[in-house]
Amino acid sequence: RDRRGRTRRHLPRPQLDAAPGWAPVGGGFILKEHSGGGPCIDIGVHILDLTLWFMGHPKPVAISGVARAELAHQEGAFSQWGRQTIPSHYDVEDFAAAFVRFDNGAILILEVSWLLHHPTQGEDMQMWLYGTRGGAHWPQCSICESNNQIRQQYDRKLMLMYDGLEAHAQECVEFAAAIAQGRPSPVPPEQSLQVMKILDGIYRSQEAGEEIRLD
Repeated sequence: RDRRGRTRRHLPRPQLDAAPGWAPVGGGFILKEHSGGGPCIDIGVHILDLTLWFMGHPKPVAISGVARAELAHQEGAFSQWGRQTIPSHYDVEDFAAAFVRFDNGAILILEVSWLLHHPTQGEDMQMWLYGTRGGAHWPQCSICESNNQIRQQYDRKLMLMYDGLEAHAQECVEFAAAIAQGRPSPVPPEQSLQVMKILDGIYRSQEAGEEIRLD
């Protein structure tokens, strides 16, 4: 969220890709019956959760999404996870995209993939935030602001201080402390439910072939 205005547009893009890509080749990852979906629900959930946190968790009202497999079913398609051929029973998406509208007028555009002809091999997870008074990029921690009176644009970069624990480890510590001390969960369950509503809405929109409304 920008310092004085409203957030208007959000572009989270998590990818585990390249050509060849990083699609899993076994286990429950590639079977919808076991996993519920592919990269959208596997890695998309993380960047979506982070983006909604930056946005202040507005209420999603409508979703237009696609989730399908194109590259995974090409003859000879393989993964860098052991250089194995992607099996024919792979039945989850390898790419998903969504346009999400919120009750405050903000929008979010999500792109997520395991397989793309993308120049960056391995994990490429990024997020762009565009507001009425500025913008930001993660993980570069860069902030862009404009001053219309003097017609100048300012680019700044935040330096995050090391707090002694890796972020995921700190999450575990906070969660354990909440249980041990009887404190509220660091992540309210309502926020987790909101994330899952959006992910489920993407798959429902794919099946319906049109935008869907959320209750």
